[in-house]
Amino acid sequence: MSVTGLELLLLVLFISTFFYSIRSVRGRRFTLTILSLVFLHSLIRGWTTWGILIAFLLSGYGAALVLRRWPRRSLLWMYIIALGAVFMVLKRYVFLEAILPESWFEHSVSILGLSYMLFRQIHFVVDTMEEQIERPSLWAYLYYQLNVFTLISGPIQRFEDFDRQWDRLEPPFRCREEVLGSYLRILIGLFQVAVLGTFFYGRYETAVADANMSRLLRVPMAFYSY
Repeated sequence: MSVTGLELLLLVLFISTFFYSIRSVRGRRFTLTILSLVFLHSLIRGWTTWGILIAFLLSGYGAALVLRRWPRRSLLWMYIIALGAVFMVLKRYVFLEAILPESWFEHSVSILGLSYMLFRQIHFVVDTMEEQIERPSLWAYLYYQLNVFTLISGPIQRFEDFDRQWDRLEPPFRCREEVLGSYLRILIGLFQVAVLGTFFYGRYETAVADANMSRLLRVPMAFYSY
């Protein structure tokens, strides 16, 4: 299931039609959690990858609780360095092959959105240690990391702001015009990425292959391709 795919769009539209008819906040949380897990299941293959992802995320929650009780900068930096090292091995950074065994990079683990998870995790751990996060809930933390709407995109929302929304999960729009406006923004964004982006990327590849095309034409094509 692709972020720009029709399947995800239809799934989101289908869920949104009845989401706020669910009366309890816990029921809404459960629905969002299932939606995120379904989307994540379409991206992650193999129990090994699932196990590594769960261990990666739970380490952040555990570190936050430890540092909340014993707020030591030395412990924080030890965790951040260890977390960063694991992240670089999972992403197979080439420069590490010169200093680490080759077998460490022969894994097939691929986790989409891991970079965003890393930064959210560090932010969560630091803010919990500094007591800016008063009551870190495991469920809220895991959904904060695996939110289907921010799994592979930015900007990174602060956990405090997310937690206030998670506590209430109230409808963000109060009238029909606001709802239709939000649908329009989604459709425009999908059109830009899936249609315009694909078109200009194809033209850009053609332009790069054509040595006679001027640089002035290549620059805007590269911009729209990006």
